[in-house]
Amino acid sequence: MKKRIVSRRLLAVLLALSMCLSLLPVTALAEEETETAPGAEEALEFNEAASSEEEPELSQPTEEALPEQIASDELDAAPSEIEPRSGETWEKVQWADIKSGGTYLIAMTKPDKNSWLLPNATTSSTPLVNDTAKVEIADATTIIVADRESYGWTFESSGNGYAIINSESKYLYTTDSNSGVRVGGTQGIWTLNNEETYLSMPVGKNTRYLGISTAGQNGPDWRAYTNTTGNTAGQKVSFWHLQGETIKPHTQVYTPTATPGTDSTFVAWGGGNCNFKLP
Repeated sequence: MKKRIVSRRLLAVLLALSMCLSLLPVTALAEEETETAPGAEEALEFNEAASSEEEPELSQPTEEALPEQIASDELDAAPSEIEPRSGETWEKVQWADIKSGGTYLIAMTKPDKNSWLLPNATTSSTPLVNDTAKVEIADATTIIVADRESYGWTFESSGNGYAIINSESKYLYTTDSNSGVRVGGTQGIWTLNNEETYLSMPVGKNTRYLGISTAGQNGPDWRAYTNTTGNTAGQKVSFWHLQGETIKPHTQVYTPTATPGTDSTFVAWGGGNCNFKLP
């Protein structure tokens, strides 16, 4: 009976020991898997510290930043919605300061202070007025920016006025039959009226004055009426020279009024000519 009790106790001890031994590999494996690699603890601490920082608030646009945002929005706008800001720089000049051979813009300002540039495209119909040609011109404005290719004109002196020519050697002109303005092969000679408010061109028995009319069937357009009191009343023209342009003086060619005789030499200069016989 005593031997049976000892055997049971020994069996219980062995069973307990076996259970303990069976747990040892699992514990060791768990300790090996959770061992931190060198430097990982510092990285973990850094990530935790970074994640604990507050995210910066998105700044709201200030009033000072709004013009830049507006300018950016204009770049995405349709061409008809913005004024011709890209291009060359032009300086305001008076009619008396215009030089033959120079490149100029022609602008017209209406009584409501809205201004447009005259496009130089060759056309058999009157040029239209649209937002692409609109430009800001205040009383104190002396510099504007516009595209030379679309709005630049060459002024060539002729008599008391100027022929106004585009890059295709076509002329700005009007007709005696109606108020239409054209850019084509007919040369027109333009002068400034006495009030210095309109370009004028004599045609037939009339003189027509260039301006912007709102009475066109297709919307506002450029017209040349025989008066300045109707559809184009209260407007004022201005001229703008291409900044930095050097205008070369024109060389005039003098044609002899008489044929030089034999053994004679003809000499011409700016003030006239002479004819003398060689000895």
